[in-house]
Amino acid sequence: MAALPTPVVLPFKGTFRMPFKLGAHGGFERSARNQAAFYLADDLRTRMPVRAFERSTGFPDVRLEVTFGN
Repeated sequence: MAALPTPVVLPFKGTFRMPFKLGAHGGFERSARNQAAFYLADDLRTRMPVRAFERSTGFPDVRLEVTFGN
């Protein structure tokens, strides 16, 4: 009979980034299909452009960033 593998506990953390677009007066608005959209970085100032592969049927997706380990 084979021994069962020892379970490994690996800490992780994650960040959800919601896409947005900039409105006519520079305010945040809900992103739309096939328009420029951004994610907000951790410093709450830096805008990260949504890339083509981060879209689904033209709409920007929610981005999940996951880090494993310490």
